[in-house]
Amino acid sequence: MSVAYLEKLNPEQRRAVEHGVRENDAAPGTPLLVIAGAGSGKTNTLAHRVAHFIVNGADPRKILLMTFSRRPPPRWRGVSSGSRAG
Repeated sequence: MSVAYLEKLNPEQRRAVEHGVRENDAAPGTPLLVIAGAGSGKTNTLAHRVAHFIVNGADPRKILLMTFSRRPPPRWRGVSSGSRAG
């Protein structure tokens, strides 16, 4: 299946995004564990995976995506509602 929003992913990322997702079938697939180094695009890959599930019929109200980082990128600093003013 050729989908425009997947074209910017590298082959490994695309394989992770499409893992266990059947076209127009929102049924849960097999579990997937993504392990990769810093700056490799893990969060972007996971966001694309969620989008791919939704495009294929998953109910977005039933999806929870959690990710974390010890050091968020500069563009994210101060965005958290838990940030403290010095």
